[in-house]
Amino acid sequence: MSSPITVTLRTGVKAPLADVAALTVTVKAFLDSVPDSLLRLAILDLVMLCRDVSHELAPDTAAYLLDLSLVRRMAPGVIGIHDETREVLLAMFDGEGFDLQMVDPVQRRG
Repeated sequence: MSSPITVTLRTGVKAPLADVAALTVTVKAFLDSVPDSLLRLAILDLVMLCRDVSHELAPDTAAYLLDLSLVRRMAPGVIGIHDETREVLLAMFDGEGFDLQMVDPVQRRG
């Protein structure tokens, strides 16, 4: 079995290309499917969880994120995120607060 093709994320972390591509498609689908009123809070909540694993998601956004497998139930009432998903999402979003922007997570050679 061959090793998966990896890419270097903007954060310097290496990740499997297939996982980065799948996560990018999932996040874009999420952005297209969530009402604008909930979208900004959901993205902010998700990125805050990536930046601080002790962050508690708002109940309304947790359901959306669980359905897309962007987060997982660690224990009753405890939502967590896979390390690899966390790393890709950290590279995928830039900015603070409601000024978050989705960017290409892959480091490009210049």
